[in-house]
Amino acid sequence: MLKNITLIRNSNKYRNLLFLMITSLLFLLSKENGLFWDNVLFASKMGNYLFENSIFNWSIPDSFDPGHPPFLGFLLALVWKIFGQNLWSSHLLMFPFIFGVIVQLFKFISFYVKDEKKAWLAFAFIILDPTLSTQFIIVNPEVIIVFFFFLAFNGIIENNKKLHFIGLFFLSIISFRSMMLLAGLFIFDFLNRIIIKKEKIKSVLNFNFLLFYLIASLPGIFYIVWRLFTKGWLQTHPNSPWSSLWQLATPKIFFK
Repeated sequence: MLKNITLIRNSNKYRNLLFLMITSLLFLLSKENGLFWDNVLFASKMGNYLFENSIFNWSIPDSFDPGHPPFLGFLLALVWKIFGQNLWSSHLLMFPFIFGVIVQLFKFISFYVKDEKKAWLAFAFIILDPTLSTQFIIVNPEVIIVFFFFLAFNGIIENNKKLHFIGLFFLSIISFRSMMLLAGLFIFDFLNRIIIKKEKIKSVLNFNFLLFYLIASLPGIFYIVWRLFTKGWLQTHPNSPWSSLWQLATPKIFFK
């Protein structure tokens, strides 16, 4: 028994099989869970609009347009076109991203925690935290964001340009939150090379470095420019249902 456990711990093939089984179990337990909270908007409303009109018509009606790219709604509408418009197919969409988060999270932990047993313990603590694990049983954009974030982050620390680029590319278009994570990864990449790798600033902030991030950011840049030209606003407008929530923070509110 102990020999089999050790084999699973030390083999990528068996480890990924274990992660696949965990993801399958999560899918079976949650495939009938309904949509709620912000995901009524990001998944249901946006997804239904794209499904009923065109999956490429990203101009969401102003009455429920939060400004964020309808990335999750687009994926849901696409899946619904193939498998039908139901809950289980919505959760099926989340399956590869949940599996991806689990795999990339373990890779991230293993990079910093070299002891195998301690790495598994750290992995268990993080994966069982309700902040993350709850996201695994609902349809939401956060799991997608976390997957591409860790894909890009692991690409940086493992010096894998391909994975790094793919992660950044999709972070630029999922939502405004993921766009901010892309900016955060840019800062981390810069500081990591300056502080940890002891490279000189001039050798880091070169044309290729900046061009890499610029090209990876193009989906988000195109989306923002397109919105400004077609709608004239990004997140709020006078008739927005959330307009009352947008205001300039006073110094007291800012520090609070």
